[in-house]
Amino acid sequence: MGEHTGPITVYRVPRRRWHEVLLGSGNRLGLYVVTLIGLLTARLLLAVSLAAAAAVGAVIATLWLAVWIARRTTERVQITDRYRWDRAERAGTAVVEHLPVTGLLPAVEVRAVVRRELSQILDLLVEQDRLLAVQRDARRAARDLPAGEPVRRELDAELIALDEQLCALISLVEARVARLAGLAAQATELATLEARRRRARQATTRIRHELRRPEALTGGHQPTDPAGEAVERAEAILTAYREMTQPDPG
Repeated sequence: MGEHTGPITVYRVPRRRWHEVLLGSGNRLGLYVVTLIGLLTARLLLAVSLAAAAAVGAVIATLWLAVWIARRTTERVQITDRYRWDRAERAGTAVVEHLPVTGLLPAVEVRAVVRRELSQILDLLVEQDRLLAVQRDARRAARDLPAGEPVRRELDAELIALDEQLCALISLVEARVARLAGLAAQATELATLEARRRRARQATTRIRHELRRPEALTGGHQPTDPAGEAVERAEAILTAYREMTQPDPG
């Protein structure tokens, strides 16, 4: 219960933005790709200019030194619920990427809120693992005692209370992850719609320019979705965003 293909080491939200960029799971593949391209480039340049190849190598070394510094100076925690954390991290990345594009909220604010939400989800997953460890130890202790022992009955009663608390915690984590994932889906959908609207407007402008007939093509109407639908989607996103920024009761 609550364990999915773990353990996994997670970096807490770094204090510096460039640390966050280097340590983000979505950027690791890009780092490896850049390194591979750099090494291939250095190998090709080696036959032409030793200085140029050395310069490329120095850039790659500097990049990895920055990654090493970021890893050494950022707190790490180990969790077992890789499934929910991966979902939360992917959703957070999508929100940061797409929500500012909609023009509803500034990128700096969105990034700060998502970082705080991910940090809180990580804290919950750490607490989940702590309770799971207590649960495992208690169950092993219970198995070593006969069922009729008074101490065993007392321990079984405490285990029931622990199981209930653990179930409530897991439900809370799932709800927080689902809320973030829902906001990501809405922001992605609206950002995609805005991109299509922009392409349609550009196509309209180009045709008008070519034909020199400003009113002949559209009859004064934009070739996009009705404005009311876009407003409703924007309102839904803002509602979900406000729910995420509100402090949890208790």
